[in-house]
Amino acid sequence: MAQRVFIFNSTRLPRLRAVALGLCAVLATLFASLWLLSQFRFFALIRETGTLVRKDAIPDGQMGAWEYTLTTWSLQTNPHQLRLVRGTFLSVMQREAEKDLFADRLGWEAHTFPRSAIGPERYPWFAFEHNAQWRILGFGPTRTTWGGQTAHTFDLPYWLPIVIFGTPVLLAAMHRRRQRTRLRDGRCLNCGYQLDAPMTTCPECGGQRSPVLSTRSAASGDPRQSAPDPPAPASGSHPGSRT
Repeated sequence: MAQRVFIFNSTRLPRLRAVALGLCAVLATLFASLWLLSQFRFFALIRETGTLVRKDAIPDGQMGAWEYTLTTWSLQTNPHQLRLVRGTFLSVMQREAEKDLFADRLGWEAHTFPRSAIGPERYPWFAFEHNAQWRILGFGPTRTTWGGQTAHTFDLPYWLPIVIFGTPVLLAAMHRRRQRTRLRDGRCLNCGYQLDAPMTTCPECGGQRSPVLSTRSAASGDPRQSAPDPPAPASGSHPGSRT
């Protein structure tokens, strides 16, 4: 039976790394922009689903003849965090004609409103309560119940994805700057050892000399690297004698 051999093409690594860094930069910029815009205006994306059940024991036209469950998923922006909310609402209807009103509420909706529409919000950085609600640096869940509605909330502070996605971009920029400095100064790109023109391999780490570095060293007018050795004095003559 023939076996499949999977060969990983290492030449794709720089391209994949560039794509990953570009994606991290876009996501970090997106969350930073949301954080800034949320100081002035809020946005909410809502999806509502539900079920409707007929209670045969109750005649149509009386309260409780129809019972429905409405489930709401929403993604909201807030001044300090993104908030994911899952709400469940239980209620009843009197007549079958009210089903159209229920059906109109289902589906996707998008809303935007100014920050002044919502009062000041209590935002503890550290909190732990008896009902398993906790918050560490703005990260944590919340459960709220009132009437026939239950809401489960999960907060994701803006700073967390900015740090997660922005750190690789910052490290890559620092690495690129260090490589450019070493290339300009004629140093090994791996360890920073100062390389002379004849060197093709770094004596410190064993890394190969960069082709760009070799070209620049040959083209530079550095007498320490390009000047030939002085000729040996003739036999029988003293370096300080005059002829």
